Amino acid sequence: MGVPASVRSRARGSYKGRLSPRRSPGRKPASAGPHSLRAGGSGIHCRATHQRREARGADHACELSGTARTADRRRDRIQGCLRLSPQYAIAAINLADLYRRLGRDGDGETVLRAALVTSSHDAGVRHALGLALTRLKRPDEALAEFRTATELEPGNQQYAYVYAVALHSGGRPAEAVAVLNEALQRHPYDRSVLSALVAFNRASGNEAAALAHAERPAAISPPDSSLTRLINELRQAASFAASAHLAAAWCLLRRMSLGWKKFAAVAS
Repeated sequence: MGVPASVRSRARGSYKGRLSPRRSPGRKPASAGPHSLRAGGSGIHCRATHQRREARGADHACELSGTARTADRRRDRIQGCLRLSPQYAIAAINLADLYRRLGRDGDGETVLRAALVTSSHDAGVRHALGLALTRLKRPDEALAEFRTATELEPGNQQYAYVYAVALHSGGRPAEAVAVLNEALQRHPYDRSVLSALVAFNRASGNEAAALAHAERPAAISPPDSSLTRLINELRQAASFAASAHLAAAWCLLRRMSLGWKKFAAVAS
């Protein structure tokens, strides 16, 4: 006996209702095409990207917090050393350097000036104070500290180099070259001193002196490509300058000769 048609129709409707996704009234069904898959993937990607950014932000905040804690611990240790021994100049210099990293050069100046009360003849403290004053845009005060540091420790080529650079920046190139030449007598192959002498002499138009200083390190070690290029440029400039000086001297001698001939003609 077969199943009536009306029963079969009701059964199909019942199964269809169970298999079809439910949706709220007035809501359009989601498309099953490829565009809906891309939209869903994009949403997942955006959420993942946002989570990664939040994680990186949290890591950066932790890193900054850890750096601050480390700086605080280091500051406390150095301040403890200074309390135990105010004459401990190295501790003052280290604390000023820590304040430099934290962007607190004003506090660094205070620490260094306090150290000078008991260590006024410490070249390192003077030099560090000059650097702090330079960062604080007080070049005249900085120059005085650099000069004192160089006078207290004339054998320190780094102090002389910084002092010379400060002099040159202050519009006193001749004094800067004199300081460097004096340092070069004690350290004839110091690269920082030689490079400054090359730059300063070249800026003033003295290519011959610049060339002599550039060739000095090449005499004891093979020059690199940049130094070789610099030496070649200075040789060309020095040769041109020598030719120009020779031509000027020749013109001067010629004028003198003509003037003498005229004088001799008048005198006769």
